[in-house]
Amino acid sequence: MVIDFNLRPPLDEFVGEYKCTPKDLENYEKIFPNYRKMHEIVSISMEELLDGMDKAGIDMAFCASQDTESIGGTKKVTGEFVADLCKKYPRYQGLCGVDPLKGMPAVRELEHCIKDLGLKGAIFFPFEYRIEASDRRMYPFYAKCVELNVPVCLHSSMSFANTISMYSGHPKNLDQVACDFPELKIVAMNPGFPWVSELVAVAWRHPNFYIATSAVRAKYIGMHNSGYDTLLHYGNSVLSDRIIYASSWPILPFDRNIREIRDLPLKPEVKEKWLGGNAARLFNLEDPKK
Repeated sequence: MVIDFNLRPPLDEFVGEYKCTPKDLENYEKIFPNYRKMHEIVSISMEELLDGMDKAGIDMAFCASQDTESIGGTKKVTGEFVADLCKKYPRYQGLCGVDPLKGMPAVRELEHCIKDLGLKGAIFFPFEYRIEASDRRMYPFYAKCVELNVPVCLHSSMSFANTISMYSGHPKNLDQVACDFPELKIVAMNPGFPWVSELVAVAWRHPNFYIATSAVRAKYIGMHNSGYDTLLHYGNSVLSDRIIYASSWPILPFDRNIREIRDLPLKPEVKEKWLGGNAARLFNLEDPKK
């Protein structure tokens, strides 16, 4: 089974930022010339997307709710919206993104999304809220995820949003969380650039720690001196059970990335783990085609 851990549906709720770039993300337009053209890529229907997934051999994908209201954003994708989408398109699984700055109401919202709506885990990009993953305001959410026995996905990499220090995404912040919550299952979203070796070390230290390949073109994982050499080496050996494939479409074409993953110098059985086996085991998923 092939699972794309971050393949956003082509709906304004998930990809609207590519039609009207938020102020915090304007630097992406300067660095990546194609960023402004992204809205053209996502101007397809859900049916066209699912057809493309079929052609690429993708059986299942993940999307997430999100709330940035407290920081002046207007983005609020509710858990109900994501749950309804997953019911309509069973090949999608949902994650719950809530606003950590809202405190206990957001903790209760997270619990509702998991227990009542059936979403599979939590997801946070702390830098969006001007905090780090190890910020004390995040800890009630981690405790709730342990209680509910669901993974939490946390951004771990530099970002090009230059309104906050890029070190907010340093792997040391996730290492601290893993130390404080050894039962918590953590997925690092984006494989740590430019601190890939440090992130790999965190995963090696903590048995409940996973790394998603999101937003990284797969061919660069296998390219010498790209910064991802460590991920490829250890992901083919001691961490082979804890690497999860994600394209972050529309940032990267999912069909091309699948091909490039299969071209990596990985053991055949490891490729299958990266492409879906590890995610299926972590989230207790069954092949929707069976």
